[in-house]
Amino acid sequence: MSQGKFPSNKEDCNGAFAEIPWSWSTENQCVEVNAPIALDVTKGLRGVVVNGKVAQSRFKFIQYDDKKDISIIFCFPLTG
Repeated sequence: MSQGKFPSNKEDCNGAFAEIPWSWSTENQCVEVNAPIALDVTKGLRGVVVNGKVAQSRFKFIQYDDKKDISIIFCFPLTG
């Protein structure tokens, strides 16, 4: 899950990932992120950090719940 509306096409991605190196996979219709990640132990979540481990992942939008402002996304780690 992701808080807010996750981009579902390349045009929606523009500006959504300003701080993260990303690309749009036309073949897979998903966002590909190639950025270092690490665990934030205070939140129990992984996220992009400068000194993290090398990682590449794909994220595909599945469904959005506007009442809860939550997106269901498919996350597929390729490395990391």
